[in-house]
Amino acid sequence: MGVGSRGEVGRAQIRRFTGASSTPARLRLARGIAAAACLLPGVVGMVQIATAATAPPTSPTRTYADLRAGVDTYLASSTVSAAGPGGDTKDANAALSLVTSRIGAAALLYPDRAKQLYTVSDQLAERQSQVDSARTKITTNSSSPVLSQPSDNFKESMNLLNTPPTGTSVSAGGSLAAIGGIGLFGGLGVSVWLARKTRRMVNPGLVGAIVLTGVVTIMGVQVLSSASISGASDDLASLRADAAASVEWEARTLLQGIDSTQALQARDEILRSSESRMSNISAAKPLWREFTGKAIKADQMTRSSIPTRQTAVTQRLADLRELSKGLATLDRADNNGMNRPNANVGYGLFALSLIAGASAWAGVGRRLAEYR
Repeated sequence: MGVGSRGEVGRAQIRRFTGASSTPARLRLARGIAAAACLLPGVVGMVQIATAATAPPTSPTRTYADLRAGVDTYLASSTVSAAGPGGDTKDANAALSLVTSRIGAAALLYPDRAKQLYTVSDQLAERQSQVDSARTKITTNSSSPVLSQPSDNFKESMNLLNTPPTGTSVSAGGSLAAIGGIGLFGGLGVSVWLARKTRRMVNPGLVGAIVLTGVVTIMGVQVLSSASISGASDDLASLRADAAASVEWEARTLLQGIDSTQALQARDEILRSSESRMSNISAAKPLWREFTGKAIKADQMTRSSIPTRQTAVTQRLADLRELSKGLATLDRADNNGMNRPNANVGYGLFALSLIAGASAWAGVGRRLAEYR
C-alpha cells in the first residue's frame, strides 16, 4: 500500500470518529450517563434513609453526656480496683474499653473536635498506667489509699467534655445533596450536549428525568434533615452522666489526700442540681429517687476500713448500672428520642429514580433510533 493510500485510510478513520458515523456511539454513551445520573441519588438516598431509620440516635449533647458518663464510670471503677487488695479490675477494664470506643466514634461524628477527644483518650491511658502502678503497691496490710488523684492535665482534658459542639454531626442529608447535585449536573450536561447535537432544544424524556431527579434529591434531603433527637433524650443522657459523676465523687474518698466529707458534699451538689432536669423527664423521677436514696452516707466513708469503703462504692456502681438500664428503657419507649425517617420513603425515592433513569434512557434512545 502506497503512502497516498495509507493517508486515505487514516483520514477515513478520523472521519469515522469525528463525523456523523460516530454519533450513535456518542448517543449510547450519553444515554448511559444520563440514566446513571438519575439513578445515583435514588440509590444513595435509599441506603441513607434505611440506615437512619435504624441507626443509634445521636446529638452533640447526648454524645458528650455519654462520654462524661463513661469517663466517670471508669474513674470510679479503677479507683475501687486500686484502693486495696479486694479490688477487681474487670469492671475498670470494661469501662475503659467502652469509653475509648465512644471517643473514637465521637471523633468521627465531630471531626473538628477529634484532636481534643484524642487528648482525652491519651489522658485516660496515662491514668490507667497510674492505676496499674498503684495496684503493684497494694499489700494485704494496706490501711490507707495508695492511688493518688488524677493530674491537673487529666482534669483539664476532662473539662473539654463539659462543652458539647454547637453544630450537628456529619450529616447524611448534606452528602445526598452533593450526590444529587452531581446527578443533576450530569443530566443537564447530557441535555445541553444533545440539544446542540440534534438542534432540538427540548427532549421531553430527558427533561422529565432531570425534574424527577431534582424531586428525589430534595425529598431525600428533607427526610434525612428531619431526623432529630428529642430534648427528653438529651436530658436522660445528661441525668445518666450526673449519676456517674456522683458515684465518681463517692469513689474519690478512696484516693490519697481527699477529704471524704468534702467529696460527699460535692456529690450532694451534683444530685441536687440534677433535679432541674426532671421537668422534661418526669417518668425518670422514681428511678432517680431510688438511686439517690441509696447514696453513701458520710459515716460510711469516714469511719470505715478500706475494704468496707470499696464494697460501698462497688455497690454504688451496681446502682448506677441499674439506673442506666432503667433510663435506657425510658429512652427506647420514646423511640430512642429520635424522630426517625420511614425506610419505605427511601424505597419510594429509589422507585422514582428508576422511573427517572428509564425516562432518560428512553429520551436519548429516541434520538439514537433516528440514526439507525
